[in-house]
Amino acid sequence: MEDFSALDEARVVHFKWTYRSLGRDELNQLVASRATLEREAAAALDQVLAERGELPPEALARTYRGFGGYVAQHFHGDFSLARSYWLHVFLLSSLAGAALVTLVRVTEPMLSATQLSIMLLAGAALVIAIWVWGVVGAWRSSSKHADRGGRELWVVLAKVALALGVLRNVGELMALTPVFWDHAKVALGHQPGRPVELVVRADGKSLLLRGGINDHTADALERALRAAPGVTTVVLESEGGWIRQGRLIRDVIARRGLNTYVESECNSACTIAFLAGKDRAIAPGARLGFHAFRGLGNVRSMDSEKEVYGAAGLGERFIRRIASTSHTSLWYPSPTELLDQRVITRTSRGGETAALATTVKSRDEVRQAFLQHATYALVEAHYPGRFDAIVDAAWRALRAGRADMHVYAAARAELGALTRELLPGVNDATLLSFIVLLADQATALQPHAPDLCVETVFRLSGEPMELRELLPRSFAAREEALLRAMIETSSPRNALKAREGDVQAALRGLFPRMRPADVGAIRSLRKGDRTDLAAQCTAGIALLDTLIRQPAGERARRARILFAS
Repeated sequence: MEDFSALDEARVVHFKWTYRSLGRDELNQLVASRATLEREAAAALDQVLAERGELPPEALARTYRGFGGYVAQHFHGDFSLARSYWLHVFLLSSLAGAALVTLVRVTEPMLSATQLSIMLLAGAALVIAIWVWGVVGAWRSSSKHADRGGRELWVVLAKVALALGVLRNVGELMALTPVFWDHAKVALGHQPGRPVELVVRADGKSLLLRGGINDHTADALERALRAAPGVTTVVLESEGGWIRQGRLIRDVIARRGLNTYVESECNSACTIAFLAGKDRAIAPGARLGFHAFRGLGNVRSMDSEKEVYGAAGLGERFIRRIASTSHTSLWYPSPTELLDQRVITRTSRGGETAALATTVKSRDEVRQAFLQHATYALVEAHYPGRFDAIVDAAWRALRAGRADMHVYAAARAELGALTRELLPGVNDATLLSFIVLLADQATALQPHAPDLCVETVFRLSGEPMELRELLPRSFAAREEALLRAMIETSSPRNALKAREGDVQAALRGLFPRMRPADVGAIRSLRKGDRTDLAAQCTAGIALLDTLIRQPAGERARRARILFAS
C-alpha cells in the first residue's frame, strides 16, 4: 500500500473536483494509467472511486515505480489485457525459453557437466517463474477487462486460451521430469563413470587412463602428461561418459601427437578420444563399443554423431550404424571392420605396454602368478628347476620395465625350450595331436600372416612365437592341453637321434607325395631363401598334411626325426 502522508491536500482537493465530473470510461482510463499519475492525483482518484463504491480503496491504492513496480503491476492485473497476454505471456515467455536454449548451446563447450546442469536448472526455474507470473497477471487482467470497458467476449477467449496453455505446458513439464531429475543428480555431483585413474606405466612410454570420462578428466590427463613427458601412448580403459570430455581428451591427445591403445574395453565417449591417436591399435580380445549419443533424461543429444565421428574420418555407413544403435546397448565392430574403416591403423599382438611391470613388485609375486596357470604348475611339479628358469626370465623382463609381450615371450621362450626337448619323446597320440595342431595353426595364419605361418611350421628362429593372440580362441585350449600332455608323457625312450642324413631321408620319403612347387619352396627355404613366404607357407602346410596321412608307425618315426632336428 502506498503511503499518502505529507500530501499537498489543496492539490488533492483540486484533483478530486476534476475527477468527480468524469464519466466511468474516463475514470477507467485513469485507473489503467494510474502508475504514471502524481501522488496527489492518485490519492484523489482513489477517494473518488471509493466515494462511488466502484472498487475498494485497498485494491487501488498502489503506485508502481521502477522494475519492481512493473512486475507488480502486471501480477496484479493492472495492465491492459492485450499487453498482459501478448507481451507478457506469449512473447516474453517464448523469448525466455529461447534465450535459455541459446545460452545452453553457447556455454556448453565452456562448462563442465555439473556447471551446465546447475545453469540449466536455474534457467528453467526462471523461465517457469516468468511463465507463472505472466499467466497469473493475464488472468487477473482479464478479470478486470470488463470493468475497464472491455468486451466480455475477449475475457472468455483469453481465459480459455490461458487455461489451454496451462494444461499444455504442465504436460510438457511432466514429460521433462526425467530430464530435470537427471540434471539435478549431476548438479549434486553425480558422474557417469568410476573416478578416473591415471597411471604412468613402468616403461615411462605409456599412460593408463582408467575409469569414467567424467568432468575434468581431460584436465587431469593434461596434468599427468606434463609430469611424464616421455609418454607416447595413452592406454584407454573406460565405459564412457560425457561427450564433451571425450572431445576434450581427443584434443589433448591430438595436440601432443600421441598414440592410443586399448587392452580391454573402450566404449561410448571413450571412442571419441581413441580416434585422436596418431597410431591406433587394440589388443586381441579388446573391444571398441559404439552407440548413439544421448542427453540427460534420455533426450536427443545436442552433439551429432556425423559431426564428431565424421571429423575423425569415419565413413557415412559406419556412422549411420553408430547412430542407429540405441544408447542402452553397444555395437562392437569386428577387428576387420575397424581396420577397414581406419578406426584402428594396424593389428596388434597384444601386451604392447608395461602393465605387469607396473603392478608386479617381487619375484614371489611372479612365481605365484605363474603357479595359477595349470601348464606352468605342471612344469613346476615335474621340472622344478625349469620352472624356476621360467620365473627368473619373466622377473628379469619385469625389472627391466619391459612390455608385457616381452615378459610373456621371455617366459614362453623357456617353456618353448623345454617343450622342444620333450617333443621327440612324447607318445604317438600326443605327437599326432601336435602335428594336427601345427597344421591348423598354419592354415589359420596363412591368409594374413604368411611369415608367422612359416615360423610356426619350420621354427626357423628357434624362438617360440606369441601366436595365440592372433589365432581363434579355440586354439588356446588345444595348445594348453597339448603342452600338458607333452609334459606328462615325454620319455627319453621314445626319442630318436637325428643326423642331417636322417632328416634328408625323412623328407625324401614325403616329397614324392607332394606337388613339385611345394617341394621347391621347402628346398629354397632350407637354403635360406625367404623371398616367397606365401609359397613357403603353403608348402609347409602341405608337408604337415602329407605327414599326417602316413601310416601310424612311419608317421611317428619321420616326425620324431624332423622334430629332433
